[in-house]
Amino acid sequence: MIVFRRLTTDERRRADPSRNSQFGWVASLWLLLLWCDIGALAALDPAVLPSQYLITNWQEELPQSTVNAIVQTADGYLWLGTQGGLARFDGLKFALFDRSNTPRLKSQDVRALLEDKDGDLWIGTRGGDLMTYRSSRLEPVQGDGWPDVQAIQALAHGSDGSLWIGTRGAGLVRWRAGKFDPFGAARGLPAATILTLLEEPDGGLWVGTHSEGLYRWNGESFAAVGGPKLAHESVLSLTMGENGTLWIGTRQAGILRWPQAPLGEPTAIPETPCALTATGISGRVATARGCCACARTNWIGWGRNKGSAAPT
Repeated sequence: MIVFRRLTTDERRRADPSRNSQFGWVASLWLLLLWCDIGALAALDPAVLPSQYLITNWQEELPQSTVNAIVQTADGYLWLGTQGGLARFDGLKFALFDRSNTPRLKSQDVRALLEDKDGDLWIGTRGGDLMTYRSSRLEPVQGDGWPDVQAIQALAHGSDGSLWIGTRGAGLVRWRAGKFDPFGAARGLPAATILTLLEEPDGGLWVGTHSEGLYRWNGESFAAVGGPKLAHESVLSLTMGENGTLWIGTRQAGILRWPQAPLGEPTAIPETPCALTATGISGRVATARGCCACARTNWIGWGRNKGSAAPT
């Protein structure tokens, strides 16, 4: 796990440049890149250079070094879903939840985390288990209509208090009032594997799929968006800028912006994006070779040699 804290003016003045180089940023970024989601980058200000952050790395303390999901709850705890269990970090130490101390956690491979408006933590696992953590207890979610799910890979709030569940094997499922409702081809969403979800303030839902492109829910049905460019793409990550710009991370087409930039025109980043964060129409992207920031149409990269992490 990597924690970023912005350096004060005095700390930057005293800092040894060799210890705060872009190389240090990239080296510490590798652990973050393993889980390929917005996660920690979502808390970073795109206007601040990586060298202006103090980076602390925890790895030995984690139950397993691959972090699939991360969320900070309203009580201040940082929760991390790993392949070896669920970890809770209070700023000093980790508390671990796995099969040895939490028998109800049947699968230790935690893939999705989400805090709801009541402060409850929702947990999805590779084994297809959906659980909540409330009042210091981990409980399985019960309900009628739960389909045959291979894994839970994404979670999102519904504007009506429901929960959207992105799965592998059963596509998109909505949980509401104790019932599970699968959403499939009859509602315009044929994909069996959902990779990422993003809820809009007006209740709309963006759905990134495996090899089936990008879809949007308008409250009644789903429609594919992006045209031929995204028709057979895997959409790995989604984030929304402050002015409504949608950033789309894809497996083959790089990073796309919509609607401020033509959706069919990828940026000059040919690599697979692992994490996205955006403010307005500017954003930051983590790739396998480093971190890039975009201000309107210009891409600036930080790489191993203080150069470009990707073609600009």
